[in-house]
Amino acid sequence: MNPYFATFLLYTRTSIQFFIYPTWINLVVMLFSVICLHVSRLIRLLRVDIERCSLTEFTTLKQVEIEKYVMKISGVVKLLQKVLSVPSFLLSTAHLCTCIPTLGMLVLPGGLSMPAVALGLMVFMFTNSFGGLLAYLWIAGGLPIEADRLKEVFRSKLLQARLSANGVGEACPNGMKFLKVSNFELSGCEIVYFRRSSILALAGTILTYTVLLISKN
Repeated sequence: MNPYFATFLLYTRTSIQFFIYPTWINLVVMLFSVICLHVSRLIRLLRVDIERCSLTEFTTLKQVEIEKYVMKISGVVKLLQKVLSVPSFLLSTAHLCTCIPTLGMLVLPGGLSMPAVALGLMVFMFTNSFGGLLAYLWIAGGLPIEADRLKEVFRSKLLQARLSANGVGEACPNGMKFLKVSNFELSGCEIVYFRRSSILALAGTILTYTVLLISKN
């Protein structure tokens, strides 16, 4: 085979592989993260608005407006879950399956003595895969936290309105329905749930399987 043609084929194959992983996967992770950050910001702004709302302004109409706004946010989260549930699961699996063997190669005896280019590639792949998993768990895991804070603030304000001594506060009869809204927890095919509390479990899983992989070799 012509050496120039062979080089061209190798370059083309490498470029396609690099585009699929990690470039395309990182773009999906970035899109997922940006949407989650935007939703978290909307929930946080609503919570601040409720905190600053006086009892005289916290009328039934205001509570209904808040409930409608939360339902809109809930619709966005449900759409996000519907569209990105399968991709999130596949990308998380890809990151995990990349993270374990690359870490194993780095900690094997002589792993750090490999050629500089290969070592740099291994470090990059591990950092990229582990960083992608962290992004999923930390950013998507912030939604349930913000939702719980919002419910707590609304519950407190609703209680103040009901116990208002001067009677200026109003409590919406359907106010408690708001507290039953989903906590906006996202998942990958309902198999992998994105919570910040799972970060330590993720680190433990990676270390455990890395040790098993090393022991097999």
